[in-house]
Amino acid sequence: MLSLFESFFEKLLTEYVLFTDILVLDEVLYVSKSKYKVPYSTTIKFLNKLVSKYINLEPLTLKEYVKAVEIVEQCGLKPSDAIHAAIQQHA
Repeated sequence: MLSLFESFFEKLLTEYVLFTDILVLDEVLYVSKSKYKVPYSTTIKFLNKLVSKYINLEPLTLKEYVKAVEIVEQCGLKPSDAIHAAIQQHA
């Protein structure tokens, strides 16, 4: 029987289209190493399996930068959060 986490993860991967950007992957690497002491190689192997198979990696372009600046100015979000929001609006 699947655990609650496994059931959630399976549903997420089969019922939704997932998007992320390179900044999220950078944050995952940083936090897994600094907070949880997971070696980079372990996290990279995990991310490589997920990203290539289940997750669409969205590009960071000038268009996303311009939109992120607009979001920062209008909503007061932190720049990194605004970049994520701008990417998702274009995904």
